[in-house]
Amino acid sequence: MRIRPNKGDAGFSMIEMLVVLAIVTLTIATASQAIIRRDTAPDPVDTASQVQSLAYSVRAQAMLTGVAGQLWVNLDNKTAGADGEDTIQIPADYSLDVVTARELIARDGRAIIVFLPDGGSSGAEITLSAENEQSATLSIDWLTGLPVLERGEFRP
Repeated sequence: MRIRPNKGDAGFSMIEMLVVLAIVTLTIATASQAIIRRDTAPDPVDTASQVQSLAYSVRAQAMLTGVAGQLWVNLDNKTAGADGEDTIQIPADYSLDVVTARELIARDGRAIIVFLPDGGSSGAEITLSAENEQSATLSIDWLTGLPVLERGEFRP
């Protein structure tokens, strides 16, 4: 006895499979383009957090060694650093403002923040602002030398 398959139960046709495959491919292509176009620029808070970590490091080193340490922020090429530490590159499209004592602005455009062995500092306020109106302010207290990071909104 031979069993013949019922033509209604044969499954999907090749054309139906190709149509479904085309729809899935278009969906994946559209989703991947949206993911690729996403803005991957770092948040100002992330960059300011790196500068804050550097400030903590310089402060701790000054307190451990008993020798004053310096953190510098170069306003011309938008970098921050300290002796013996890696330099932090601030994105070029960020606005960078530093408020500190006039005597601590070097001729090469660097604003210098001095950390003293007793934990104090010369004090400063570093503000990073992005074009998307996000900003972050790093305030370094002159008495305690502690860097405090605050998120804010840019107001021109």
